[in-house]
Amino acid sequence: MKKLFTIIAIFIMLFTACEETQETKSSEEKIIKTTLTINNQSDVDIADVNYASVRFYSGYVYTGVIASYDILEKGKSSVKNVSSGTSFIYFSMRINNTIINCRTEVVTCEEGKDTPFVFTNNTIVTYTGNNNTYMLRNLYTIFASFPGNLRAVSVTDNSINLAWNNVNGVNGYNIYRSTSQNGNYNKLNVYLLTENVFTDTTVTSGTVYWYAVSSELNELETVKTTAISAATLLSAPADVKVSSFTATGVSISWNTVTGAASYNVYRATAENGSYTKINSSSITVTNYSNSGLSANTQYYYYVCAVLSGIEGAKSSILSVKTLTVAPTGVTAVFQAPDSI
Repeated sequence: MKKLFTIIAIFIMLFTACEETQETKSSEEKIIKTTLTINNQSDVDIADVNYASVRFYSGYVYTGVIASYDILEKGKSSVKNVSSGTSFIYFSMRINNTIINCRTEVVTCEEGKDTPFVFTNNTIVTYTGNNNTYMLRNLYTIFASFPGNLRAVSVTDNSINLAWNNVNGVNGYNIYRSTSQNGNYNKLNVYLLTENVFTDTTVTSGTVYWYAVSSELNELETVKTTAISAATLLSAPADVKVSSFTATGVSISWNTVTGAASYNVYRATAENGSYTKINSSSITVTNYSNSGLSANTQYYYYVCAVLSGIEGAKSSILSVKTLTVAPTGVTAVFQAPDSI
């Protein structure tokens, strides 16, 4: 009989424990059986999203990161199981290799219901730094202030002229430069630029540079634009001179240009006239002979170095006049001396 009571007691304990486990499991299911749908209607992809929730349930507070995923592309949505109660959505955005860490406003996830959250350019976010949250920002302010269409307007062997679309209302712009697309970008301007143009004169000929621009609004700098590349021209060939000339031909020479793969020679019959390239193939030496010319005619030449199919700066203009054709049919006539 005693053994029977013992068996019954153990059975009751196991049954009670099972009920408690079911209740606990049921309670946990109540906590997580709530969904949060984020619809990303902003202009950027959202990466590294985490949901940190604070839920009041049965007299205690449940907190913690309960769902996360890697990336939410613009124009798409994602559904996640979360706990009900008060939630914050933490996320980071990678824009042109710049990461911005943010947090949305409070989102209340109702138990047993799907809570929608639409993320747009106007979504109020908290910009977070190493010292945690420090100020509220409007996401639209950050992205609408982008200086678009950064471009190289013109280049020489010692300068690159840049321009971008003007942004109304911003305080100014910053221009950054690197020698590689994914390298370190250094700010070139000492003071905030007030115009949407910039000329970089601290460049070396025959070199590729990468540029990005940002704007500043209310002491907040936007992330940098997509970087563009621009290459300075090769230096102009120096000491272009006439080596020899005849009635039908002119030979010219010039100094070597560092970095040049070849050279092109242009000719015109007027200094300010229309110049035509006269070499049919690449010139890989520093001299050229131009034949088939007209006698007693003024010609004008300039030379430029070439690298990767891009011509460098033009040399100074060289002027030369071909010789007059020598008279033909000239014969010697013997004339006897005068007789006395």
